[in-house]
Amino acid sequence: MPRKTLGKYIFDLGNNQWDIPDLHVLLNDILIQNDPLKDFEVRHDFQDIGRKIMLLNARKIDHVSASGQAILLAFEDITDRRRSEEELLTMTLTDPLTNLYNRRGLFALGEKLIANSRREESGFFLLFIDLNNLKTINDRFGHEKGDLALIDTARALGHNFRSSDIIARIGGDEFVVVPAGTAGDTPSG
Repeated sequence: MPRKTLGKYIFDLGNNQWDIPDLHVLLNDILIQNDPLKDFEVRHDFQDIGRKIMLLNARKIDHVSASGQAILLAFEDITDRRRSEEELLTMTLTDPLTNLYNRRGLFALGEKLIANSRREESGFFLLFIDLNNLKTINDRFGHEKGDLALIDTARALGHNFRSSDIIARIGGDEFVVVPAGTAGDTPSG
């Protein structure tokens, strides 16, 4: 609350939980260089409130009493907003049934993989997996059993490939695996 913080040292607030070394450096830079700080994210594990992401805006106040220099600070807790943004990003890149990357996730990672491959003049492997007879499972036993077949396939792929490999479900019964650190026979071009 402003009444409780006005005129206090930030490092003394909240049982000294704001005594963050990086914050000391930032605030000293503001005092010395007189450059305002805008929308700087501070990530910190607080003893009482846990991990928080705070948006910091700060500027030096020129007209201060003889008692010392002052900085006007504004903190905004953006932890929930960042968490929501990360969840939305995960939802857009992940298949909700299998928890593998979806087509969009594969393409996003694939663009970086292709750029890296071109830069290093190396290739990479892409494995395409198409389940046979998934329609038959769905027709005979229902979509719930078909979903279980997809989940079991995703689980098997996860157990048989490394966590660094890219595994994606790109269609109804189609999967792609890009093993990390493998090189193709010819450079991509």
